[in-house]
Amino acid sequence: MTSETPEKTPQNEPPSGGPSEAGPTDPAGAPPKQTSKLRAIGGNLLALFISLVVACLFGELALAVLGMEYSASLYTGDRQTGWGLRPDSEGYQIGEATQYVRINSDGLRDREHTLAKPADTFRIAVLGDSFSAALEVPQEKAYWAIVEERLGRCPALAPKKVEVINFGVGGFGQGHELMMLRSRVWKYAPDLVLTQVYLGNDLFNNSKEMSKALDQAVPYFVFQGDQLVLDDAYQSLPNLDPGHIARMNFLYDLVNHSRLALLVYSTQHALAQRDLAPGLEGGQAGTAGELDPGPKERALFAPPERPELASAWRITEALFSQLDAETRAKGAELWVTTLSMPVQVHPDREKREALAKKLGQPNLFYADERVRDYGAKHGLSVITLAPRLADEADRTKKYLHGFPTSAMGTGHWNEDGHRAGGELIAADLCAAFEARRTPPPAP
Repeated sequence: MTSETPEKTPQNEPPSGGPSEAGPTDPAGAPPKQTSKLRAIGGNLLALFISLVVACLFGELALAVLGMEYSASLYTGDRQTGWGLRPDSEGYQIGEATQYVRINSDGLRDREHTLAKPADTFRIAVLGDSFSAALEVPQEKAYWAIVEERLGRCPALAPKKVEVINFGVGGFGQGHELMMLRSRVWKYAPDLVLTQVYLGNDLFNNSKEMSKALDQAVPYFVFQGDQLVLDDAYQSLPNLDPGHIARMNFLYDLVNHSRLALLVYSTQHALAQRDLAPGLEGGQAGTAGELDPGPKERALFAPPERPELASAWRITEALFSQLDAETRAKGAELWVTTLSMPVQVHPDREKREALAKKLGQPNLFYADERVRDYGAKHGLSVITLAPRLADEADRTKKYLHGFPTSAMGTGHWNEDGHRAGGELIAADLCAAFEARRTPPPAP
């Protein structure tokens, strides 16, 4: 027999004595002791939260009063190039030197530029790595700014104005530069593309075998038979998902507004960077005293003996040709400029010569001469700076790499290095333009 009223069983009977025996309850029905515990826990959590907020505010104020600054986050993921500079980010960069850096709205370490090229303008796009990003020096002192200023006086380009746009990003090799050319450069319609090569690490950055990149989102190019092709596996990595990139950009924009957060970020970044091999990003290949390049750098001063280095050379040279072919296809022209490694331009000639003798080489310019000769053979315009910058260092007795706040004679170009390099590049370009407008002598 069924009934709408459930049969009373031990499972559905009320507790012995009913609710009245349990004593009073709070509105939620919890006993007083349990309510007190919950309130105590809630109070403790609130007190902890308030303490943390006060501590953070105090820490922020203390860092501000002490004038402490930390390196800001300027980088972002990029589906094409692996990484790049984050649009509209800014902050101090503290390392070899201290510099306040602003990134423009298109993610370039440069002023703002219009996409449409003015009719009266000769436009140059610069591709490169940390030497072009030049985070150690004021923007107007970077070599590409010197090129713009000096070429503006070149009679062969008059009456056109010269505009240089800097696409340099730290850590780039020629594979990154080729992807930057394809994805970001052509919308600016440059007349000339200047690709900057730092031989102290570009070969390693171009080789999947030899690279020490911590971020594996790298556009490596590899040979399939005789064909150079992009290994695009990096584009499917989770950290290059557009949603992930957007979230991280938002987070790091917030971080850049807090000294305390930047302290944590800078510490984390420094711990990650310590695993990079010596000589990468800046070429820490020499000191102000004895010249003692690391084993990787020593291998660059002679023909390659190891097969992986020979392969890196083959890939790098093929990338030069690919950059040239794609630039010509757009109606522009490519120029390659090789910079200096610190030991090559040490102001003490005797020490440079002693190092070359120790390495069993006539000089320290094997890599530079190889790129120059490759260019001559394949119709590439190449500006070779290192031997001429060595002469400049001999003449002035100045270090062109390094900073007093870190170590002279190491790392990136300082202002003297940027000035000397920019002047030489501008002079070579202007001379080439002058030669083109001068009619050949009559037979």
